[in-house]
Amino acid sequence: MSVGKTKFLLRYTRNVFKGIFITFGMNNETRMIEVNNNHYKLFIWDTPGAERFRGIIKGCYKNADGFLLFFDVFDRKTFEHVHSWMEEINDYND
Repeated sequence: MSVGKTKFLLRYTRNVFKGIFITFGMNNETRMIEVNNNHYKLFIWDTPGAERFRGIIKGCYKNADGFLLFFDVFDRKTFEHVHSWMEEINDYND
């Protein structure tokens, strides 16, 4: 679903905010952050929201420390899918 996941990721990791992006398969980006004088490397997966990609996305859940779920405030259908994404994350995340 086109809700802005890739745009958010590119803005957060590369400070890029232009263009139209379509995610085919999975992409990833990294970003170094500092919290309480500790340095962490974030490895962030950008996954497509389309149903046909659900099988490959499940591999990203294993050992993940956090998740961001996105929806389009102008498309209620995308918000209604949040619950099913949360269930899937709970089912596949160790």
